[in-house]
Amino acid sequence: MARRKKKSGNKRHKREGAKGDAYPILTARLKRWIIVILMFVLAVVLLLCFFNQAGRGGIFLFHFFDFLLGRAIFVIPMLLVLGGILFLKPQKKRIYTPIGGAIILLILSLAAFSQALGPYWERAGGVLGYALSWPFLSFFGVLVTEIVFSALILISILILWEFAPKKPKTDAKKEEKILAKEDKERDKTKEKSYTLSPIKLPKLEIRKIEDL
Repeated sequence: MARRKKKSGNKRHKREGAKGDAYPILTARLKRWIIVILMFVLAVVLLLCFFNQAGRGGIFLFHFFDFLLGRAIFVIPMLLVLGGILFLKPQKKRIYTPIGGAIILLILSLAAFSQALGPYWERAGGVLGYALSWPFLSFFGVLVTEIVFSALILISILILWEFAPKKPKTDAKKEEKILAKEDKERDKTKEKSYTLSPIKLPKLEIRKIEDL
């Protein structure tokens, strides 16, 4: 019985070790690259749709997004490229949810804002922009609606700015220390150049006239 228990325990340890040593098929870095490539491809396809260079499928996509978002469709390619750049050089962990949420919030807020600017029957913000702006337009009017969605646009931009690649603070501090040292060395060299070397005076001997 004891031998069987030992054998079963060894088998469990081997299985756990094999699971722990197994390398994942898609690493976090590879997943990030795949998402970035797909976002860039979608941005290029949408740009081609704007110029009728994507065939029937491009025409269908353009009318579909125009029906949903209206004029906000023209901002989507730029935001996809921006999101891809932020995903490519992440400064923090767990970036997918806040960046993706900020991009979606920005697109919807722009659609609702464009709907508030134009007449409601034109649906400049598409179906989603009309649905989001209608409660504010009906209860608070155009001005309040523009203020609310302008604030949401600003919030989404600030979220994206928070995840933008920046220089680390340690490097900035190191640069400041190096510059301070260089300034001190320059001051020392200037002081040395301005200080005059002591003048050596000739020694005079006084003799009596009789000695001469």
